[in-house]
Amino acid sequence: MLNSQQLQVLEKPTRTLFTIASALLVAPLAMFAVLFFLREPPKFTTEFDILNIIGLGFIAMEMVPAIVIPLAGRKAAVTQLGKSTASELDQPGAATKAMAAVQTSKIIQMALFEGALFFNLIAFHTNGSVYSLAAAGFCWCLLIVLAPFPGRSVNSVEEMLRSAKDFKVGV
Repeated sequence: MLNSQQLQVLEKPTRTLFTIASALLVAPLAMFAVLFFLREPPKFTTEFDILNIIGLGFIAMEMVPAIVIPLAGRKAAVTQLGKSTASELDQPGAATKAMAAVQTSKIIQMALFEGALFFNLIAFHTNGSVYSLAAAGFCWCLLIVLAPFPGRSVNSVEEMLRSAKDFKVGV
């Protein structure tokens, strides 16, 4: 359990991360709205062409880094924090370091899927394929699932510090 000093230190970074994640969620919607309503809407088709293949490939390609990068970042942070003494892990500085790792991995993870989402939105506006629109919708749903709501961020930091303490015990 995080102490009150650690929780207080995490308030601002948690809010910042949530704001960044919100921007990553809203930007594709704004782009879709601008392209859909200010341009002539594309004719919906069910044709499956090269843009659809590239768009789906882009999503598949992003899955691996979106899973591996946060895990690698978490492992590196836990290893680094594990070098601290138990009393240092109870200090606000340890929570700040853990939150920095959570922020970095979450932003990278969401940005990867946002790139795939933007590609599929552009593909939809280029060819009007419902497959591109469905792929973009899938990416947007993934972004919502991955969104670091404040409680999730604090839980991630708490779990990371607990893992660092266990790492210390296991040495």
